[in-house]
Amino acid sequence: MDNKEEQEQEIDVLRSIYPDELEILSENKYNIHIKLDTTPTKFLILEVEYPDDYPQVVPVLDVDNSDGSYVNASGEDDEGYDGSDEEEYEDGIDETQGDSIEFTNADLVDLRKVLEENAEENIGLPSIFTLASLLKDQAEELVEKKIKIKEKQREKLIFEQEEKEQAKFRGTPVTPESFKAWRLKFRAELGLDNKEDANKPKHKLTGKEIFEKGLNKDEDEDDDTPAEPDQLASSVENLAV
Repeated sequence: MDNKEEQEQEIDVLRSIYPDELEILSENKYNIHIKLDTTPTKFLILEVEYPDDYPQVVPVLDVDNSDGSYVNASGEDDEGYDGSDEEEYEDGIDETQGDSIEFTNADLVDLRKVLEENAEENIGLPSIFTLASLLKDQAEELVEKKIKIKEKQREKLIFEQEEKEQAKFRGTPVTPESFKAWRLKFRAELGLDNKEDANKPKHKLTGKEIFEKGLNKDEDEDDDTPAEPDQLASSVENLAV
């Protein structure tokens, strides 16, 4: 069997495996639209071109994003897949994980390199089904990794928000130093220290001054003592004489 016959035979086999996913572009070029078993549902395109010497050389391969429209147009896939589960999940991501999961250009390049390495190992054999299966597995693992990363990012964001809310109720811990600083500020604002200074004597009293102040106080109290009744009567008699 020559290379051309092997190529035709492989395409016939792929038609039976991928009746809705295989898109023939020419006799040596075609795409396989691969649906990933992920949530949200994602699609990739495996682009294949046969060199004249395939399978004795590696095929020309490329990987690209797909919206699944080619598969869905057949109406055969999953009893008419309409993308509703992807839409639901993307709504959930907006609320819980941020942007929807997408393959970047760097992701697609990495996936293609994996396929090319595997194709090198299978030179001499028709390998497209093996490569398509490998692409599906690798891409599904990548989606799971992306989802976990977004979940961790969301958990971190929630934790930081909760910490900010809790900080409002925790206040500032009181230490001897912070209490002393607060007390000084409080007394200064009310002017308590100034009032105490005004009530204090300008100089410390001596024992003599304290004694004299005590006598003066006694004399003042004596002057204010009311007269006895007998004294009042005697005064009245003297006035009568």
